[in-house]
Amino acid sequence: MTPSPARLRSNNESGFTLLEISIALAILGMGVFVLLQSQYMSLDLFSIVNDQVNEEFMVDQALALAELDILSGNDKGEGDLGELYPDYAYTYETEFIDDIELPGLMEVSVLVTGPGLEEEISFRVYDGVLIEQ
Repeated sequence: MTPSPARLRSNNESGFTLLEISIALAILGMGVFVLLQSQYMSLDLFSIVNDQVNEEFMVDQALALAELDILSGNDKGEGDLGELYPDYAYTYETEFIDDIELPGLMEVSVLVTGPGLEEEISFRVYDGVLIEQ
C-alpha cells in the first residue's frame, strides 16, 4: 500500500507563510499607492487645464462684447460676463491713434477682472475691422 499524496506532506508545508503573505500585501499596497497617486495627478492636471480654458473663454467673451460695443459707436464701456461668471467683469477704452493719415484707426484696451484674474488685452481696429491683436 502506497501512502496518499496528502500524507506525504507534513503540516508545516501546507499554505502560505506569514512572510509570503506580508510580501504580497506590500506589493499590492505599492501598486494601489501608485495607482491613486497617478489618479490624483490627473485630477489636478484636469483642474488646472479647466481653469485655463475658462479664463480664455472669459477673455474671448469680453473681447467680443467690447468689439460689439465699439461697432455700435461706444468709445468706453464696461459690463459683466453674464450669469455663468457673475464675479467677473470687463472694461474697455478706445483711443484714436492717427486722425490725419488713417482716420478711424483705434487702439482698444480691454481689462478682464475677477477673483484671481486680471488680464489686459490690446488690439487695433480700423473702420470697425479687427486688424491686429
